[in-house]
Amino acid sequence: MLVSKVSPRSIEAMDDYRDLVAAAFGLACAGVMLVAGELYLEHRAMHAEVRQVQPSVEKAQGSRVASSGKDAKSDAPS
Repeated sequence: MLVSKVSPRSIEAMDDYRDLVAAAFGLACAGVMLVAGELYLEHRAMHAEVRQVQPSVEKAQGSRVASSGKDAKSDAPS
């Protein structure tokens, strides 16, 4: 049976300057990606095409159906 022994050195904290440099590089890359993503989203929002919905023919002429479902003209007193 193979038993792997873990050396005490591999369990220790970041004692080598290369570990600190690698961690700092990773944080710097993550920061650059976050800033670039935020700038992209702001640019896309500012230059987005605003689309307006054209009113339908019924709304342009005025709705003739009252909220109760009856014809609005028949509700008026004669």
